[in-house]
This record gives sequence, C-alpha cells and structure tokens, in this order.
Amino acid sequence: MTIAVFGSLNADLNLTVARHPQPGETLLGGGGGVSAGGKGANQALAAALTGHQVMMIGQVGKDANAQVVVEFLQKAGVDLSFVRQVDTPTGLAVVTVEQEGENFIIVVPGANGAMNSGEIEWINPALHQADILVMQAEIPQDCILEAAKRFVESGKRVVLNLAPAIAVNPWLLLHSNPLVVNESESRLAASCLGLNLNNAEDIDVAKALLEAGVPSVVLTLGSQGSLLGEHTSEGSISVSHLDAIPVQSVDAVGAGDAFTGVLAAKLAEGQSLQDSALAATRFASETVKYPGAQSSYWQAVETLKGNR
Repeated sequence: MTIAVFGSLNADLNLTVARHPQPGETLLGGGGGVSAGGKGANQALAAALTGHQVMMIGQVGKDANAQVVVEFLQKAGVDLSFVRQVDTPTGLAVVTVEQEGENFIIVVPGANGAMNSGEIEWINPALHQADILVMQAEIPQDCILEAAKRFVESGKRVVLNLAPAIAVNPWLLLHSNPLVVNESESRLAASCLGLNLNNAEDIDVAKALLEAGVPSVVLTLGSQGSLLGEHTSEGSISVSHLDAIPVQSVDAVGAGDAFTGVLAAKLAEGQSLQDSALAATRFASETVKYPGAQSSYWQAVETLKGNR
C-alpha cells in the first residue's frame, strides 16, 4: 500500500526555556538550532518508519532550509518527487519548549501557503498512485478540499488531521475516515457541521460527529488517551476509550503527528481502528522521551525494535 501525505514542510527553529514568558516579558533561553518539521513531513516520516512506501506532496523554498526539511525524509526513503521548490521561503516554525516538556509553537507558512486549488494539477499523478491520502491544516484549505475531492472520487480513503484548528468545508469532514482531532479541534469540527458542543463532554462530541455523518473519529486527549468512534456493521455508533501509556515527557513536539502518521500506516495495512490507534499510541508515547520532532522518531523506532 502506498501512502501519500499532502501537507506542510517546515524548518523548526528550536528554543528551550525554563518556562513560557508572560505578555511583555523577556526571558533567556537556549537552543537555537534548526531542524526538519512541519505536520505533513512529520506524519510522512512516521508512516515511512513503519516500513510503508510513502510519497510527500508539498512545497519548499529555494533557500538553505529547503534541504534541512527533507533530510530525514530522504533518509527514510520517502518519495520526494512531488515536493516542489517555489520562490517563497520555506515554511518556518518557532518551537519553544519549557522544562516540563510543554511546547509553544508559532508557524510562518511560507512556501506551504503559496499554493492554491486552481493550480494543483501537479499533484494528480501522486493521488493516482496512492492508496490512502493523509492531510493536515498547515496548507490552504481550498487545496486540502480539492485534493480530497479528487481522491474520494476514485473511491479511496482520506485521513484528515484537523490541526491546527481551522474552519473547513463540511464536505471534507464528512469524507474523512478517520477525522483525527484533539479536544479543541473536535469542537471546531462540530461547529463546521452546525453543532454547538463547546461545553459538551468529549465522548458526546465524538458521538455527535459520528451522528452528523463523519465516517470515523479519533479524538486524542493527551495524557488521558483517546476516544475511537466509528459506525458498526449493524448501523449503530461505537465509541471506545484507549488508555494513554504513562511516560516521563521530555519534549512533546511532534507527538501528535507521530500518532497520526502511524495510525494512517496501520489503517493502510487493513488493521482495525482500535489496533491502529494502539500502535500509534505506543509510537507517539516513545517519541516524547526524546527532544525534537523528527529526530525523536528515529530514536523511538530503534527503542521499539529493541523491545520486540
């Protein structure tokens, strides 16, 4: 099975602080190194590290950061034939991590934002070759929607991680299988479907999304695990809870992308939503033990191999 990831490639400027600053406050920090990131690239790498054939679709600039952002993808054997270079600078994410592992991220889209749905014919060969399409929300939503429509028309599966949280066309949500969201993203998705669930319990939000027609839902809850919702063969709705794996977090940057990438890879293998989410949880939990996003994936996969 071939997995196509249509999304962002960013250079991550990594900073460390004892705590996050208050408004108007200046703090001294550490770090300052630049590494590969972007939700699309992160998810592509995570999927590739499961042993699958993965294609990355996206844009970078004609600058020094362009090579930085594809370094780990190349190492993992990801097909980069559909990563275009454009005149806009490569996307940039400023990632600040405090001593407890919590992060604060500011993203400058750059080349990721320099595309529009009227000129994405160049992605058609990749969509034709792929068996499953994974997308996020760090590229323009009109491009996400157009790619999804082309893919769904061919009878194939779209996995959408609605991160960062943006309002999208309801059609996209109703054709995401699964829709992967955290707590805040799930409420925004509900709002896009005309539902006001801001004060609802997480399980009720998952059920409401399914009742509205979303094929399946994975609602991630951080240290509280995740909710897995899907329609049963009998026509009813099933929502189950999957526990998190307790770990000492060093750096949570990229953990959500690690989860989504492995989840999509396991679904591509034909595994159940439950088994796919369990594998994704194991991998994501291992990545938070190490600093960095993509660099932590390599350490995590080696540790997991050693535990077999």
